[in-house]
Amino acid sequence: MNTTTRANNPTSSAAGSAPITVLLVEDEEAFVDALTVGLGREGFIVEVARDGAEALERFALVKPDLVLLD
Repeated sequence: MNTTTRANNPTSSAAGSAPITVLLVEDEEAFVDALTVGLGREGFIVEVARDGAEALERFALVKPDLVLLD
């Protein structure tokens, strides 16, 4: 399951124009929910991958600014 969360006022990247995209690699649903909501509230775009293989695919497709993994 791929999940994307977009906030109304995304946090800007270093360039100042694009929102910061975070790739969250996590298989525990409770952590996915909590981190997606929390990061989304702070203005980050959150992409979710459930395992390493999916993370590699999402990384190549999305080109995130930051990767969080357990």
